[in-house]
Amino acid sequence: MKSFNLKLIYALALFTQVFVVHAADFPTKHEREAIAESLLNGIESVDGVTIELRDSTRVVKWENFKKIATRNVVSASAWSSLYSAINNIHDGIINRHSYIQVEEGIRKHVKAIAKWPRYKLGYTWPNITFFDLDNKQTILSLNGTSVIDLFDEFFNLYCNDVHDIGCLKLFSVAIGRGYRFKDNAEKLDVTFKDGSKKQVLTPQKLKKTAKKSEPKQCENLYTSLPKNLVFKGDQSCLFEIDNHYLLKIRYFGRWGTEQNDIYCQKVTAEGMCSDILAIKNLLSQQAAKPLIIDLQNNGGGSENTPWIAALTTNGFMDNVVLYRNLALLKDKDIRKDSFYDNEYAENWYQKIKVNMSEQHKYLPPRADFCRGSKECALENIPSAKLPIQYHALTLVVNEACVSSCDDFVWRTRRYAQAKTVGQLPATDGAYARIKGYIYVDKQGNIGHTHVGESQDVPAEAETLLVSYRMPISKTIDVDGNNLDGADNVLDVAIPITKENYTNIEDINVKFALGL
Repeated sequence: MKSFNLKLIYALALFTQVFVVHAADFPTKHEREAIAESLLNGIESVDGVTIELRDSTRVVKWENFKKIATRNVVSASAWSSLYSAINNIHDGIINRHSYIQVEEGIRKHVKAIAKWPRYKLGYTWPNITFFDLDNKQTILSLNGTSVIDLFDEFFNLYCNDVHDIGCLKLFSVAIGRGYRFKDNAEKLDVTFKDGSKKQVLTPQKLKKTAKKSEPKQCENLYTSLPKNLVFKGDQSCLFEIDNHYLLKIRYFGRWGTEQNDIYCQKVTAEGMCSDILAIKNLLSQQAAKPLIIDLQNNGGGSENTPWIAALTTNGFMDNVVLYRNLALLKDKDIRKDSFYDNEYAENWYQKIKVNMSEQHKYLPPRADFCRGSKECALENIPSAKLPIQYHALTLVVNEACVSSCDDFVWRTRRYAQAKTVGQLPATDGAYARIKGYIYVDKQGNIGHTHVGESQDVPAEAETLLVSYRMPISKTIDVDGNNLDGADNVLDVAIPITKENYTNIEDINVKFALGL
């Protein structure tokens, strides 16, 4: 890259240092400083929740994290180390809806990423230990570093899940793929608690990674349980087991009706609503039984309000969201994306904006989907006239219950008195986002801008360097307490042990069934 040009430009109210560059040359120290500053300050300028979560759950607070991330980017000496330094920032942003992506302008120069040999380990929780999946021996260290210290560093710097249980899962995946947060190593020395050792080598030729397996079909679920499959739907399966009904909701997808039809009255296609109506009909013909809903590995998807309407009897409310008070929201297109193209949310914004000033960090609280009011006021929403019939509701959850799944947990606990068993869900419902781009323009200058989620890459961007999406809101309850990151949503924690590690999901379900 050429020498830099000391001028400043605005990009949607964001100051960005500009440098004249040639994208084929490795960035100079000043240019790497500019990329790091643009990225971290850009995140900070729009973030609605991740910094707060870091400061409340990690030893490494945001200001310290920024210093570490900046040092790693600036000290990078080659394209691969620059790629890793930026990519590692992505891993340290504590939100499962956020991302930082190293774009083609940097990525195309990268030949290989430093990592360790692949190794399969398991873990226990909440008493955290690690063990070899083959011989079940407790691991003391990896390449001379205490595995507990290694996980602690991972938790503080490289895990985007707020809870330790989610980070344990991500840590085991990272080790299994070849740990990339340490210097490259051709071998992995494993030391066990009893003093014995094991060495893992990088294979000369890696086997092709198998394609990601498809979700299990209804018939293949709960194979160790005496079950009767009574309904197989588009997104869910209903079983009868030992005087209980067990409902597996795999994900929250399309409704199969209009988006204002929360009571599923005009179903035109298979989807969430067709499942709800079929289950409602089946259970209405039987005496009420305890209902267990298995939400393990439900990654969310769409709004789940039809389920909430069908599972409650005395009404319910939207979750409450707080949006950052951003100058960017004055842009109608950005606002449209950030408010899910909801005309009621636009009505709310026009009403409240006259009383807002730059001193307010957040806009006033608002009902998330505006289902109870045309002005997004937090008002009661009537339950379905004929709800799903059941006696007592239990939710089975794990760390892979995320996003709309978290919303489901929050609202059924509050409005249907549901109890939860398993492991902590992600508690990550902040999904209104803004995109940021760092790029080289046609004149060779580094630019930085923010746009709405559906908006395209800026026309002036000749070469993309980094893109990111950050949440600009956070979720709270009706009393003003943070829901994102809350650890009080699990009523009964099922420990993960060496003995149940490989079948913990079935163990969780069996516990809920009382088996």
